[in-house]
Amino acid sequence: MKDARLRTQMHIPLLIVGGNELDRRQQADRQVAAYTVSSFDLHKITSNEAKKSIGISQIKSLIQELLYSPVQGREKIGIIYELHHATVEAQNALLKLLEEPNETTILIATATRKEEVLPTIVSRCRIVTVQNEDEYVPTQEELNQLDTILKASEGDRMSYAEEIVKADTAKEWINTIIRTLRYTLITEYLQPTTYNLQLLINAIRTLDRAHITLEKTNTNQRLLMENLLLSLDQMPFQ
Repeated sequence: MKDARLRTQMHIPLLIVGGNELDRRQQADRQVAAYTVSSFDLHKITSNEAKKSIGISQIKSLIQELLYSPVQGREKIGIIYELHHATVEAQNALLKLLEEPNETTILIATATRKEEVLPTIVSRCRIVTVQNEDEYVPTQEELNQLDTILKASEGDRMSYAEEIVKADTAKEWINTIIRTLRYTLITEYLQPTTYNLQLLINAIRTLDRAHITLEKTNTNQRLLMENLLLSLDQMPFQ
């Protein structure tokens, strides 16, 4: 019964708002990465570049695709980027899918603000608000914390991982490090110093995967954090 409840919760449509368009797309991609879905079962809608709109025909085509059984695996995913660009008619057509969901369909949409989407859609979605990473500046304490861990021995890192898990702050810690590294990536791109940009990107991806694992599975948190902290030597710092 517990697994059935979890599976139902996972299939509640997701509406990602806030941040900028890139932030929202990255968050949508992280959600997709939590599933094993083939390219045949992943369907995306973007707005018409010229008109900046999503029409009813696009929504109907998406619904039709999602009605078919998955080609591989157990689920199909539909992503609507920038749903606020959809016409009222298109959004109303989407309600049909939301009102009559099937167990194989996962729907993810992005929008600038939930107020720009029909209330009848918003009420049927789980809202995820993302922060505009361009506006985030890590505190000196956060930078010092990362520096301390990077200089710590393997034994100290193992101890620190245990402290994080005991405090039940693993997800918050990973999210803070992700934001710190993204800030570093932006500033490093503008003013290159000692960091390897590709390693920065790889580090962020590694942390993203760890964050998704914590959110979506019942993994052993202490083992995950120990492996993550020990892998910091392979992260972006020379």
